[in-house]
Amino acid sequence: MIAVTNTIVSAKILPKYRLMPSGPSNELLPNTEHLLFAAKCPTFINDRQRLHNGHPFISTISLVMTRTAFLLSLIVFAVSCNNDKTSLSPGQIAGIRDSVQLMTVSIARDLSRNGPAAWLHYFENTKGFFMASDGQLIFPGIDTAKNFINNILVKNISAIDLRWNNIRVDPLTDQLASIAADFHEDITDSNGKIIRQDGYFTGIAHQTPGGWKLYNAHWSSRLTH
Repeated sequence: MIAVTNTIVSAKILPKYRLMPSGPSNELLPNTEHLLFAAKCPTFINDRQRLHNGHPFISTISLVMTRTAFLLSLIVFAVSCNNDKTSLSPGQIAGIRDSVQLMTVSIARDLSRNGPAAWLHYFENTKGFFMASDGQLIFPGIDTAKNFINNILVKNISAIDLRWNNIRVDPLTDQLASIAADFHEDITDSNGKIIRQDGYFTGIAHQTPGGWKLYNAHWSSRLTH
């Protein structure tokens, strides 16, 4: 779904678009080197400036505390998942797998019908959401995703055909499941050029009052020669 270029940002919500900010047309170009999209995010820049402008010792302590809290939250999450998964009945496991697979079918259908804006219906609207592509953090939060999709992606991508293969759904709790799948995308830009991409997707799906949503996602592109 998104990649970023050395002159700026590419898209991997759609993995293979490269967006060049130089010039009024914001032309999409393929095959450019990746940069970290988060570095262009105002929130990221402001946080980084506040960190650098502060006292070095305080900044270091703050950073260590933040990382420690994050690691502790991952440990608690993993333990709770193991405990809850053992309590799921075979019927619950089957039901979760069916409903999450149905979400993946709906994603592909809605992208085909409505274009890239459809992604926002399936990204969970929470501060915890994030998305990575090819090992790089692309959307550090849901606000970044909304801004990029609504203001950039929909203006440069006219159609998307997403196909999943070998979908694997592993229930973690009654409200969380991991997803893994091969994917193929045909992405049509505003000039009618089709960009094709294959790769592998992983993510966590969360059962919300509005149905299953992607709590996080990672896209890995398959290298082609």
